[in-house]
Amino acid sequence: MDSKNNRLSLMKLIEHNVDVYGLFTNLLAPLTRDAQWTRNGQHALEFIQRLWNAQGGFFYTGSSDGNTIDTAVVLEEVQSESYLALLDRRL
Repeated sequence: MDSKNNRLSLMKLIEHNVDVYGLFTNLLAPLTRDAQWTRNGQHALEFIQRLWNAQGGFFYTGSSDGNTIDTAVVLEEVQSESYLALLDRRL
């Protein structure tokens, strides 16, 4: 965000969403008992789930425009971070 609260980039990466999902859902929501953290974590999780390729069994890296999934690059780091944050064997 710039000084006028305008978004500088439309790029959205799974890594950032995985990090905030874990922070919001596993730490801040239980610690504060504030349901807003759970809702924020759910928002991140919805983006993470959009990037899951069920047929291939992996996550895509993100989106360069915030809407279109970038299928050109698949990173190992994204796979291990997602597994550790989600601990969901279905993904």
